[in-house]
Amino acid sequence: MSFPSQHHEHAVKAFQAGRYDQAADAAARALKRTPTNANQHYILGASRTHMSDAAGGLPSLLEADRRSPNTPHILSALANAYRLLDRTDEALGACERSLAAQPGFEPAISLKATVLRSMGRADEAMAYIEPLFRANPDSPTLACEFANACLPLKRYEDGVAALQPIAQRVREIDPRRRAPGASTVFYRLAGLLDRLKRYDEAFAVAQEANRGGPARVTPAEHTTKAWTKALLDQIPPATKRGVTPVLVVGMPRSGTTLAERIIASHPDAGGVGESPALPHTAAALGALGRPPTEGWMNTHAQRYLAMLARAAPTGTHVVDKLPGNYVNVGLASKLFPDLRVVHAVRDPRDVCVSCYFQDFSLTLGYTTDLVACARQYRAQEEVMEHWREVLDVPIFELHYESLVADPEPTVRALLEFLGLGWDDACLAFHKNAGYVRTASWDQVNKPLYASSSGKWRRYEKHLGPLLDALGMTDTEGTA
Repeated sequence: MSFPSQHHEHAVKAFQAGRYDQAADAAARALKRTPTNANQHYILGASRTHMSDAAGGLPSLLEADRRSPNTPHILSALANAYRLLDRTDEALGACERSLAAQPGFEPAISLKATVLRSMGRADEAMAYIEPLFRANPDSPTLACEFANACLPLKRYEDGVAALQPIAQRVREIDPRRRAPGASTVFYRLAGLLDRLKRYDEAFAVAQEANRGGPARVTPAEHTTKAWTKALLDQIPPATKRGVTPVLVVGMPRSGTTLAERIIASHPDAGGVGESPALPHTAAALGALGRPPTEGWMNTHAQRYLAMLARAAPTGTHVVDKLPGNYVNVGLASKLFPDLRVVHAVRDPRDVCVSCYFQDFSLTLGYTTDLVACARQYRAQEEVMEHWREVLDVPIFELHYESLVADPEPTVRALLEFLGLGWDDACLAFHKNAGYVRTASWDQVNKPLYASSSGKWRRYEKHLGPLLDALGMTDTEGTA
């Protein structure tokens, strides 16, 4: 077997497994030998897009399209990159081309509806998706997309009616034989029932969604015992500078997306979403088996800073809001001399209940079990306290409840911490056209509101084990 074929096979397998950093590296190597291979351009571009570098992935996707025009999956990947770059008209155009090449191609249908909603064109999204769903009501993809379209229009009953027959069919399948992602219908249904205030039904469906989940917890010791002050002292700091990296960390559903949207609305700032780049750098460091050299640190720092700069070419501060980066604050402190860290904090009862209702099962296994989620919450608190003890890095605690109750003082303090001047756009973040692709998209496209605070009380009678695990059996207690 020739080396190009080895690289090609590695790229394909890594991409299919979701190991996008490896897929991108293998595709880039394959293209050095076979630069005309459209599939390798596709893998390289789509992998970079999955790693929150749509600007870096777009040229490869355009090249893939040039070499293999009218290929549905290439056009859908191109549309996705345009969407993440807020080039929504071009995203819609790529969706149309994909559907012209293969009418009924569900990834393109779903993407088109999502783009329309993200542009505030909820009625148009519904007018597009509803006839397709009505013509094929047995399609889980179309049913879920129809349910998504029902949310901004408050057609909750219609969404429930669409999902319940599919949910019943899924129930009749042995869980071991269900297709990947089959639980998505339960998560969507639970969310709609919550909107209808049918809380007991919503919780029962959420339990179905999470049944059999991995419930894996990462103990704090995995970080605190590995990243000691002695180890940190052995790592030479990088000297490369560029934009100021702002890590927004904490638990999912704690306000990380809200924080990014507020900061990125400043004219001197931007955001890359939830980039896996820093975890990949941490994995590469672990594979070294020895302290890195200054050259190694500079190479990886420069690569990360270049990604940030592509996301906000005129910005001075760029946000990476991957919540789980709380374990990588130590590494980041050695990579980036100008690092700023924002720790999003929210009532753990609300965090855990909100996580339980989200489809995080494939990436955040602990969210499938309320007790596991409680343990993970306390573990991340312990890790953040460890960083405060061993690092000399500025960390701002952004309290969700304070932010939504009285936004301006909190936002002013946040901007002052970052070294950014006041700008009214940061309070009107919901008018920022930037695309949001996390579970918080609906919330951050509206003005700040406090109705999500105390959501756990709706489900209090089901939460005994969670409250015990958090040590918060006094329901009047605070975090």
